Amino acid sequence: MRYFSILVLFLTGTLVTNAQLYTVPLNENTVLKSNADLLQPVKIKKGGGIIDTLDLPFIDDFSYAGPYPDCDLWIDKSTYVNNTIAINPPTIGVATFDGVNQFGAPYGNSGQGSADTLTSMPLDLSGRNSGSNVQVSFFYEPRGYGDKPGVNDSLFLELKTINDDWVTVWAYADTTVSYETPAFNFVNIEITNNNYFYKGFQFRFRNYATLTGLRDLWHVDYVRVTEGQNVTPILNDVAFTKKPISIFKEYTSLPWRHFEGFVDDELATQNSITIHNHFNTTQFVGPANLLLSNDEGVGTDFGTNILNQGTPPINGNIPVGMHQIDSVINAIEYGLIRNYFANLNDLDGTSFTLEVNMTPSNQQATVAPVVRNDTVRRQFIFDDYFAYDDGNAETAVAGGRIGDQFAVRFHTNVDDTLKAIRINLPRLSGNITNQRINLKVWLNDLNSTPAYQRNFIGAVYVDSIDSWTTYSLDTSALFIPAGTTFYVGWQQATTPPSIGRSFLIGYDRNSVGGFKNIFQNIGNTWEKIDSANVQPAPGSIMIRPVLGMGEYHSTAVKKAETVINVKLYPNPATNWLNIELEKGNHQDYHYNIYNTIGMLMQSERLDNRINTANLPNGWYIVQLIHEETGQVITKKLMIAR
Repeated sequence: MRYFSILVLFLTGTLVTNAQLYTVPLNENTVLKSNADLLQPVKIKKGGGIIDTLDLPFIDDFSYAGPYPDCDLWIDKSTYVNNTIAINPPTIGVATFDGVNQFGAPYGNSGQGSADTLTSMPLDLSGRNSGSNVQVSFFYEPRGYGDKPGVNDSLFLELKTINDDWVTVWAYADTTVSYETPAFNFVNIEITNNNYFYKGFQFRFRNYATLTGLRDLWHVDYVRVTEGQNVTPILNDVAFTKKPISIFKEYTSLPWRHFEGFVDDELATQNSITIHNHFNTTQFVGPANLLLSNDEGVGTDFGTNILNQGTPPINGNIPVGMHQIDSVINAIEYGLIRNYFANLNDLDGTSFTLEVNMTPSNQQATVAPVVRNDTVRRQFIFDDYFAYDDGNAETAVAGGRIGDQFAVRFHTNVDDTLKAIRINLPRLSGNITNQRINLKVWLNDLNSTPAYQRNFIGAVYVDSIDSWTTYSLDTSALFIPAGTTFYVGWQQATTPPSIGRSFLIGYDRNSVGGFKNIFQNIGNTWEKIDSANVQPAPGSIMIRPVLGMGEYHSTAVKKAETVINVKLYPNPATNWLNIELEKGNHQDYHYNIYNTIGMLMQSERLDNRINTANLPNGWYIVQLIHEETGQVITKKLMIAR
């Protein structure tokens, strides 16, 4: 089966007539947007005119929380450090290049150009020469779970000479077919030019991409600058490459009352871990332990010999390469988990962490990334909702025609009341307030009359890390008896001018447990999405039914703050530009400055004064974007000295 995906780029302004569930790239990164307040400028330290530099080896595998690169190694913040978007990376965590800036917002409203940059801290290469075998090496992958780069999109590696010139030494444009599963490739560049052997040397990665969102993705992993060895993809490292799976059979989250008393129905009897042995020989990693703990640190160890429980058992010896180990939890250790939960009660609102760790015997214990990637964690929650997703949308889904219907299946174990529906609504560029859906709930049978229906509702956007919008059932709260299969879904109520201007809902590509519970009616009958002739790549639609006795209110529509007048002065400017707002706060905006050919020259959070000293003489466009409402204000600027 070839998975089908349509990109906004090819559908803008084109009426969609095909019936199916489409996947669409996102326009913003809500994780970066929510962490923008943590951004601090990284400055290269100098003392007595001498640059503070790093020594070799330089190593970063991005196996840390992020979302920004390690400030001890990198000076830029525009790339997104994550462990969700890449497919089968060498180690858990990558740096993702796309078309959004460090604030999570698109670089521009249109066009292509230089987007993200990842620049190293200065390195000391003095005393080396062409015979020192200094090499820059890394792994890269196009697309992953996100948008595929086009033929005009590239990833670059550049080196900085002693004369402060940046020289491109490697570039790649993706030519793979869209339905092919991408793979990480290894690159090593030997440095032989004497212009690079100085104290203060830097290297950087850049991507050329569509500037309107999470488009044209590249993922970079395991970056090294080394000397005196023959650099190959073989690393003295055994690493986890992804998080463990959920402890539940179906869900990633569910209410405690639907779990307590139904542990055997809901608790998984196996787990899955993925380990990559980068050595060139089989390595012993010792016992791989599982630890389950709650917010207060109360936990239990189980799965102490999870590697032995694989099929076939591997007794802690990991062969060369990547291995997914699906391990059945034995009766004794399953009993430990059951007893652990049996001693707990009233857990709604409680989060738990599942941690897996291993201890490879031969790897370099003094290198931070090598040790760090030996432990992975996944958080899950007992709360007031059911979920199949992990809270992170890698893309979005939408119906292409008026009348198309889609639904997600859930199941109750006890009597309960559906009070609200939460939907992950990624923000779009442009205005789609005219797009509407009919929100529906069915009990037991999708061919029955919906037990709840709310017609012609619009999208309400929330600027937060998770972008969840609540639609309350208000006085129509729906009682659902124990043992009921129910479906929550929507019907496209208006004709979208394009998929990019449809009603988009978040889609979690790396949580595939919900895929078998998606249904569609794009004609006259309902069918499972995983049996359809044309289907999206596996994932989970980010819809969460909220149940219980609490009061839930629909997310309010935010009123856009209108700034009638913005004053830029002096204009023409020299080295500084003052920004005067008629009303509102400067910190609520970020700004972009473009030259006359559309190239982004500066992008930062707005202050009342902007440094323009690095802008050459000429005309520019200044764009102010309100972080909360998305309001855009555009002004012309001249630099003249």
